[in-house]
Amino acid sequence: MVESILLRLPRLKELKGGSILSATLSSVLPQSSITKLHLRQDKSAPLDLLSVLKACASTLRSLILQGLIFGDELTRDGVIKTGGEYVSMSTLEEVAIVSCVKFPPTSRLIQMPNLKLLYYEGKCAALGECIPSPLKTLVLHDAEVPGKFTI
Repeated sequence: MVESILLRLPRLKELKGGSILSATLSSVLPQSSITKLHLRQDKSAPLDLLSVLKACASTLRSLILQGLIFGDELTRDGVIKTGGEYVSMSTLEEVAIVSCVKFPPTSRLIQMPNLKLLYYEGKCAALGECIPSPLKTLVLHDAEVPGKFTI
């Protein structure tokens, strides 16, 4: 039902929703005009982040991940499970990572060559690995950055 509603909105630019939508988003995003996506964790549904990112890789300009809890679905023994393949998001300009638990280093997950703004709130265990060189604005809000912080 959600899929049919989203497909009937060809001019929709922004979508805010929970992880329960991840299966729907994977099929709808390639056909949509959505350029800003805000995802938050639902208690009852895990998020298939890789599928969602692949689906919007060529159109998304702004991504907000809030309160997501990552476990073994993306990593095994600290290694990203992408089959050695990156998700290249060349149109992505803004990313906000807010209070995400066990967020993996994005440099091993997503290529963001045109990222201009990175907002990070919460524990930033792998922040130094997340920052692409073209970044123009870095916002650390209530961020905990343990150990060395390198860019």
